[in-house]
Amino acid sequence: MRVQLQTRYVRSLIQIKVCGSHVPTKQLKGQNLTGNLPAEFADLTFLQEMSLLGNRISGSIPMEIGDIATLEELGLCCLSVIAQTSPRGGYSRISANNFMGSIPEEFSKLMNLTDFRIDGTTLSGKIPDLIGTWTKIEILKISDLNGSDMKFPDLRKMKYLDTLVLRNCLITGPIPDYIGNLQYLTILDLSFNKLSGEILASLQTDQYDFMSLSNNSLTGALPVSITDDNGNKVLDVSYNNFTESSPVGCYSSSVNLVSNRSFTESKLVDWCVKKDLPCSTSPKNHELFINCGGSRITAEGKEYEDDLTPGGPSNFFASSEKWAYSSTGDFMYDDGGKASNSFSLDLNGPKFYETPRLAPDSLKYYGLCLLKGSYKVRLHFAEIMFSADQTFSSLGRCIFNVAIQGKEVLTDFNIKETAGGVGIGIPMEFPEVLVNGSTLEIHLYWKGKGTNAIPYEGVYGPLISAIEITPSG
Repeated sequence: MRVQLQTRYVRSLIQIKVCGSHVPTKQLKGQNLTGNLPAEFADLTFLQEMSLLGNRISGSIPMEIGDIATLEELGLCCLSVIAQTSPRGGYSRISANNFMGSIPEEFSKLMNLTDFRIDGTTLSGKIPDLIGTWTKIEILKISDLNGSDMKFPDLRKMKYLDTLVLRNCLITGPIPDYIGNLQYLTILDLSFNKLSGEILASLQTDQYDFMSLSNNSLTGALPVSITDDNGNKVLDVSYNNFTESSPVGCYSSSVNLVSNRSFTESKLVDWCVKKDLPCSTSPKNHELFINCGGSRITAEGKEYEDDLTPGGPSNFFASSEKWAYSSTGDFMYDDGGKASNSFSLDLNGPKFYETPRLAPDSLKYYGLCLLKGSYKVRLHFAEIMFSADQTFSSLGRCIFNVAIQGKEVLTDFNIKETAGGVGIGIPMEFPEVLVNGSTLEIHLYWKGKGTNAIPYEGVYGPLISAIEITPSG
């Protein structure tokens, strides 16, 4: 049942509490509330924490909320609010909303801020200098800025940073030296910027749980491999301009290689570090069918190869010299990475829609040893991570980009929106894809847009059900 979030509803919250306005915490997560945020929330003058994540609330954030001096956490992630506020508390989690404009100067008053997340929105302007005043900040996430290029913001006073995400923020120039000296920093994501220069030696340590510097213009020698206790690579430096051999999307996975069939691991390593994964023999393949994330099946008269390799922070798999797969990135929440039909959606069509492949950042498929010529590429998608009802579980927005042979063919692609709903299979066809060498590359990647905590934390990233590559004509 949906509840209208109106003034009288908020007043009832105040009236039923002992001492009236002495309400330290108000958790309204996933209550399917609708309507606007009323200004009467400001009457909860002792409020310390308020979370409205996962509701159908729209409109603007009333400025009166900023007058709650005791407020420490304001969780407004994944709603449809369209304006900004300047709470004086410690947290501001306002990711994945429809924000417009730039980060307001009033945010300089947030002297006690420890957690600021405005990723997954589309802001204009630059990251303002005012964030340098947030000396108590522990988590800072900003992504998807529209505007002109900017230099790296001054974060030298942020001594307690644990998580720093400045993704797709048009940042140019080198990574400042002090970043490598932040002793509490364990997660660093500076991907999809225009960073140049060499990677700091101080960043090449084992203090990080995950670091992504991919899709920049970094130069110099390839950095020393950094892995965790399980041998998984925690440093993703793919898509840069290193002077040594820098394969496209392969080096970032080279520590956790998975070989198959006729490939030994040593042969796979030698081949993997060559740009474009060239065929070691004469090209002989002319078609390819992959059930992404699922078992070998026959559908519509075609046999789809299985793709069951487990993912991870960095993973590379090669099925002999027929096709290969690369996944990079680390889900920011423990529950991430599970692509399943948890809402029992009625999926019509081939079985490959039931078991898609999901990745946190980058997902690449390579058709290998293909004969030179023109090919038709069909990519199959179905959104199965969200519900089909009117609850908060239906509010998720999975948005990512797709490039084929290095050319972007889908920008801000939303499966649910394109297909007209969840659980609906949709093929996207690209009829004239040229292979001049012997490799066809399909790249799906997430730049930070959409939600990442609906219906639970960790639901985001590129998702694909199946791939078909056949000759054109």
